[in-house]
Amino acid sequence: VTNWEPVSEAVNFCKECLLAFHAGKSSSMLTDYIYSTLQWKASNANADYLQYPLPLIRSLKYIDKMFLEGITPEDVARAADISKSYLFHIFKQHLQTSPYQLILEKRLNTAKYMLSTDLQPIKKIAAKCCFNSIEVFYRQFHKAFGISPKEYRHKYSVSLLPNALIGH
Repeated sequence: VTNWEPVSEAVNFCKECLLAFHAGKSSSMLTDYIYSTLQWKASNANADYLQYPLPLIRSLKYIDKMFLEGITPEDVARAADISKSYLFHIFKQHLQTSPYQLILEKRLNTAKYMLSTDLQPIKKIAAKCCFNSIEVFYRQFHKAFGISPKEYRHKYSVSLLPNALIGH
């Protein structure tokens, strides 16, 4: 949270969490929301990649910057100036995942955050997170989180708190 800019955004996040807590929202749901938001913020902060080889560092930085731009592992390999097969090798060796999976996780976590913080249509959120098909988005979201995007929004959206609770 120390790198959260602007600071007012962090303060608003804390206020939303307190309001949700005092509104009697499920503590497990609130914990999920807080964890997802902090994870999303942390993934966009400058990470300490010193333990990784330079091509992996370049790859991770490129993914962090571009994952909502429709990038593919081929784009990542090109940006890191390595082959696609070497990209997959260093991901498996150091991160125990694939570039596809990391990009997907970042997109899904961003969608999760968006579902809980605003009321844009789910189809629009899916498109912003690089899902060309709402069906694929629903399937991937449910597979990752065990709940549909619609159910997640209904259970976790701070935007759905009664106006009196959030000072409107």
